[in-house]
Amino acid sequence: MDLLIVSGLYCLYFYVWFILQRCADMSSGNALLLNSIMSSFRAGFVAARAVELARKIRDMDDVGFPRHLLYCSLGQCVAAADPPDDQKLVLLNEVYCSV
Repeated sequence: MDLLIVSGLYCLYFYVWFILQRCADMSSGNALLLNSIMSSFRAGFVAARAVELARKIRDMDDVGFPRHLLYCSLGQCVAAADPPDDQKLVLLNEVYCSV
């Protein structure tokens, strides 16, 4: 039973990540979707993809949903769960260059 729940969660995570990939045009509505995903899912899931999320946040416009709230949600996830060691410096540079 536990294996079934875990496999279902991984399918859900994959589906959400697929939706994010399909949202190439990150407009204000998609920014709200991105914030909802970062706020709803486990911090480890978000932290593992933090560099790509930081790049998406950097590339979107600041109309409709403020970028600083997206960085706040991303920061809370990264503070709760460490990103991979090889991505920590890259993540710092991505966010620092944007701010």
